[in-house]
Amino acid sequence: MKLKFVYKVLPVLLVQSSLLVPKKFDAKCYGPLIAFKNRYSFNDNALVQHELEHSKQSYRLLLLHPLLYKFSKEYRYKSELDAFVMQLKYYSKAEQLSLVSYFTSLIYQNYNLSSYKTYFEIKTDLVKALGLNTEGPLA
Repeated sequence: MKLKFVYKVLPVLLVQSSLLVPKKFDAKCYGPLIAFKNRYSFNDNALVQHELEHSKQSYRLLLLHPLLYKFSKEYRYKSELDAFVMQLKYYSKAEQLSLVSYFTSLIYQNYNLSSYKTYFEIKTDLVKALGLNTEGPLA
């Protein structure tokens, strides 16, 4: 169990509990509580930052966040894009380039967004948000 703070004052409790995490994920944010599937994910700083970004989103909109996340693909996409960008920032530029396709696939397949954005649009948005300089096609 760890205690972190977002916005320097708002507490977030990090716990390791596979019971609280859906099978296809390594972690799940419940506002001020973040559950991690196993010790590896619990100690993955980049993943922790991803989930802390979701905690910030929860604190910003309080009770409105889960409703928007569930019912608005636009909001869900923006929330996940911001969290994945935060996560990728904890890797080197070379690692970011190699992980962009993997994270694009996660966003496209795991968050019910395939009817909202194409794979290529998601990948383009990730690369743009990270400020990566890519040469040649992104596909």
